[in-house]
Amino acid sequence: MPTIPSTVAAPAFVADVHLGKLARHLRMVGFDSLWKDDFQDDDLLETARAERRLLLTRDRELFERARDLPRHYVSATSPAGQLAETLQATGLTGEALARVRENRLFLSRCLECNILLLPAKPHQVHHLLPGSLLQEHEEFFLCLRCERVYWRGSHYDRMREWIEKTLSPGAS
Repeated sequence: MPTIPSTVAAPAFVADVHLGKLARHLRMVGFDSLWKDDFQDDDLLETARAERRLLLTRDRELFERARDLPRHYVSATSPAGQLAETLQATGLTGEALARVRENRLFLSRCLECNILLLPAKPHQVHHLLPGSLLQEHEEFFLCLRCERVYWRGSHYDRMREWIEKTLSPGAS
């Protein structure tokens, strides 16, 4: 029973309330992924329909209600398993690994808000960061909605390693 059209190149996702970590991990790899902790089923269905998003769910009843929509039932329970399963089901594992290897991770979407990040110079974000970070880094990315600032620090390297390990062939 295929639930995802083979013509989907880089889908936008909407995830149910059970998949917050998955939505964040999809954003980390640069994929548009909506999630709210108070999404009601009818809101999820309407959003998926109106915005042509692929519905991700762990709710069997919701999955059945969405028969007319591109959808995927996420059976994995661990965050790593959910990411690997979702990217495999959508055919996006290769694209995600390329983004990791080309250093194009979370610097495109806010991990919290999902909106596109803008490149920022140190003088544009100085009021949002401690001075030590401004001295250690020159490249920053800013979310205009929540004013979170991102940079390539040790956390970025750990995320790259985690994603590559999670998505590489033979990963469990």
